Amino acid sequence: MNIADRIQKLRRTKGISQEQLANVVGVSRQAVSKWESEQTIPDLDKIIIMSEYFGVTTDYLLKGLEPIKEEKSVGKSYDIRVFVSTLLACLGIVNMCLLPLWAKLYQTFIFANEHEAYTDANWYIFHYPLVSLLYLSIVLILFGAGWLLYIMKKRNM
Repeated sequence: MNIADRIQKLRRTKGISQEQLANVVGVSRQAVSKWESEQTIPDLDKIIIMSEYFGVTTDYLLKGLEPIKEEKSVGKSYDIRVFVSTLLACLGIVNMCLLPLWAKLYQTFIFANEHEAYTDANWYIFHYPLVSLLYLSIVLILFGAGWLLYIMKKRNM
């Protein structure tokens, strides 16, 4: 695709006539017709005006180079946020599942040190220092899942 094709394509995409483009750039309709038929090429100042009007770079008009899009870096940060939020929720779930094991271990530790312990391991989860692990698990699950839903909702907007 050459400069003539790019000018014509941009003009048609914008839905304007050669005369309307000529008025914007400050030339005659015949000049635009000559640009599009490859009889002449526009001056540099006219290319700058057209690039601003069409919202493209002068590199695109002159050489056909598309600007590098920033979406790739957005995709990476999006992937990292999804990974971290999923990881937090999964850590909360795993910790929640391991709470009975932590309680049993803590019960064994207390028995070994004090030679007496409660027989019900659940007592350690709800009434002893392990309740903080229960709260931490709940917070991780809620925060991770909430953040994941927020990211997905924002991404779909």
